[in-house]
Amino acid sequence: MPIENNFLRVNLTFLNGLEEIQTMPAIASPLGNERIHGGIVKGPQQLEDFLTEIGIDSYLEMSGDLNPRCGPPTFAATLHDRTPALIVSSLKTIFEREHAIQLKILGGENLSASETELKPPISITVCAQSLTSSEGVARISEWFDSHSS
Repeated sequence: MPIENNFLRVNLTFLNGLEEIQTMPAIASPLGNERIHGGIVKGPQQLEDFLTEIGIDSYLEMSGDLNPRCGPPTFAATLHDRTPALIVSSLKTIFEREHAIQLKILGGENLSASETELKPPISITVCAQSLTSSEGVARISEWFDSHSS
């Protein structure tokens, strides 16, 4: 699917699995005087609430290399339509598998080939294709303002 340049993208950085997630709008160009507001969401339910209320409808898969040492760039970005519930459910599965693998290691058990290859994400980029960056930044600011304790 073609990727538009001005729709909202939000970087999610997993500080402690799904228990603490740093959110920050990914802005390609300055928005003028608007403040860019991100924050921390805590737990899978608050993450799903955040994604739903902001209007997130997809995630961005990025692979390859923008500046390889030899040869042409191999970078590719693919947009995948997903609901907030599916995004959070998939992340929960990944982090639960990682936890089970850690318990196996601590218990002295051998890992299967697929278990040794599991690498939970450090961060992902989610998108709202129906919102411009400017509209999305405003929604994120409003969300954190209304959910601050």
